Amino acid sequence: MRVSYRKHVSLSEEAIAFLESYQRTHQLPNFSATIERAAQALKRQTMIEGYEQFAVDYASSSELQQEAQSWLEIPMLEAKP
Repeated sequence: MRVSYRKHVSLSEEAIAFLESYQRTHQLPNFSATIERAAQALKRQTMIEGYEQFAVDYASSSELQQEAQSWLEIPMLEAKP
């Protein structure tokens, strides 16, 4: 079951114009669907940034690399007869 919430937001004319254009171009049924799409894009971007930061942290940390290697070895040990 999907629960809907109402929020009142104020956006710049530029943001509204872009979102309305996006809605028309992508044939989204309503403005709420457009905002949902924007939220999904923000969520995806946040995940990408998190993975990018982890890659930077991983590349500079021998401790993280050793921990990752130990996790990768566990399934290999379990798979042996």
